[in-house]
Amino acid sequence: MVCALLLALFAEYITAQSGETGLVPPVGYCAPYNGKVCKHFLNGTGSVWFNISHEYAGGWLNEQITAGLWDEMITSLKEPCRSAAEKLLCTYAFPQCVLRDSYPVGLPLCAEDCVAVRQLFCYNDWALIEDNKHRGIYFKSRGHFQLPNCETLPGFRGSTQSICSNARLTEMKVEEVTYDCVIGRGRFYQGTVNVTKYGLPCQYWDSQEPHSHYRPPDVFPEMKNAENYCRNAGGEEPSPWCYTLDPAVRWQRCDIPICDMVATSSPSDDIKHFYHQGRHQTLFITKDATCCPP
Repeated sequence: MVCALLLALFAEYITAQSGETGLVPPVGYCAPYNGKVCKHFLNGTGSVWFNISHEYAGGWLNEQITAGLWDEMITSLKEPCRSAAEKLLCTYAFPQCVLRDSYPVGLPLCAEDCVAVRQLFCYNDWALIEDNKHRGIYFKSRGHFQLPNCETLPGFRGSTQSICSNARLTEMKVEEVTYDCVIGRGRFYQGTVNVTKYGLPCQYWDSQEPHSHYRPPDVFPEMKNAENYCRNAGGEEPSPWCYTLDPAVRWQRCDIPICDMVATSSPSDDIKHFYHQGRHQTLFITKDATCCPP
């Protein structure tokens, strides 16, 4: 009761302030996330946005909707879609909170995360949801949540300030970068093998011949300067792969050894990372000492 009363008084105060200034600020507040559904993703990440407008009936409505969608949608997904969808849903429901003109506001999803989920991690599942949407079939627990439109979202790359809520689905994990072998699914393999396990030469990633394609999307930093090298952006496949130059064979996996604890190549000499205004960036240091952001 006390919490609800304080929120109501805060909303009335904001409404009065907007009447005096002519502005219509968002009605909500910044606070650490202390719910249950998204605790594995949001605890310790700073303040998130809680909407307390009458339309959405307070931030805890988002907790209830997220819990409902978890049971109705998330649990039926398979990897790598499930993990990516969990992070995107939690970031959508409880976005990063910042101050804009002295008012707390929630930042929208980042376009990179949205595209990564739609076009790679959850390609088939997203397409099914879109198809059902056109046929008027929706998740019963969706509430006011809507499927994001990736094209309307801001991107975090190239920005000097926080303009979107980063779910970090396209983040380069420096400690997993390898060159002569692969760790796990080889998502961050950056070596130069360019033939498949059956000896077929790889097609350049930026080429549409002989195979036209749109995957992986260019939001993954591990595809920077990929040329025609075997890659596994997003860890989509069990191991690095490529489209082939054989018109009759669209793609194949590559034969790259698995790293052991001794042979794992260290990226420390080739990759450095730094923080710029609170945003993690990775610099690729090339042999001629030039660098370029992902």
